[in-house]
Amino acid sequence: MSQASQSENGQPSLCVAGCGFFSNIGTNGMCSKCHRDTQKAEQESAKAQQNLAQAAQLVRNAQQCTPAPPAPAPSSSPSSPAAQTVHEQQQQQHASTTAAAAAVAVEAAKPTTSSSAPEASSSAPAQPSASSSSATPPSKPPSTTRCLVCSKKVGLTGFNCKCNPDAVFCSAHRLAEAHDCTFDYKTSQRQLLAERNPVVQGAKVEKLG
Repeated sequence: MSQASQSENGQPSLCVAGCGFFSNIGTNGMCSKCHRDTQKAEQESAKAQQNLAQAAQLVRNAQQCTPAPPAPAPSSSPSSPAAQTVHEQQQQQHASTTAAAAAVAVEAAKPTTSSSAPEASSSAPAQPSASSSSATPPSKPPSTTRCLVCSKKVGLTGFNCKCNPDAVFCSAHRLAEAHDCTFDYKTSQRQLLAERNPVVQGAKVEKLG
């Protein structure tokens, strides 16, 4: 049964756009969604045509408002003596002004050159002292927050060693063989034991003859 016969019998017909939904009499035989899309497309097309018309009108207005190029000025006669005389006078005046300005600039530059020479000579003896001070940089004390071997930041958890009391070591380099320790622990411990444990020895008994 066709869509026309279905609508005549009072049954709903399908959308003429072929989307599969039922149509409505008030939307020109389309469903509500297809009807909205069609209206939106028509509005956008009308807006685009309006924008094109406005752009064309602006181009026409700009072409009408563009002034015509000015007519070339009539060339002055090269043989007129009055024009040549005025031009020569202007050139001579400009040359004299330039020469006067150059002379003033030379005179102004002379005192500056003479005054800068003593300053350069006076600053010359100060250079050896600066070079001598830079030749002997102060020794940098070892850091108390970084390991002396690997420069790892240890903070308050560092370990001290008797070979360098001002330096600290991390847990990996705290042992003597890990940081090439130069302190003789063997001799130090022997001296400490000798001081704390004096020799206990009885008095010698003289043998009777």
